[in-house]
Amino acid sequence: MFSHLSTARLFVEFLRNPDLRVILVKPYSNKYGIHGVRCVAELYGQLAYISVSRTTVASTPERLAMIFSKPELLDPTKEAVYWAYRRLGTGLRIEAWDRGKWFQIFLPIP
Repeated sequence: MFSHLSTARLFVEFLRNPDLRVILVKPYSNKYGIHGVRCVAELYGQLAYISVSRTTVASTPERLAMIFSKPELLDPTKEAVYWAYRRLGTGLRIEAWDRGKWFQIFLPIP
């Protein structure tokens, strides 16, 4: 769980930075028909990929930071260092479950 807490702290700092810009918000539907929202955020050239299930409205960076700052919401079964086949390779990832929604953030390691 230590790596999850460290990764969560990194993401919380990232999300709370006033220079963070959300550059893309896009709806999605997974293979089970569950809808959600995907976002891409950028901070000093570093991109982060964010997804929230069971919603049609993107969460604000402030709300995401609040969720990822609560250790009891983090999913400890997911590896914090993750190789994303459909994304950009190796990166840091955490997932949290809050009020019936999955929240995920992925930060590729350059």
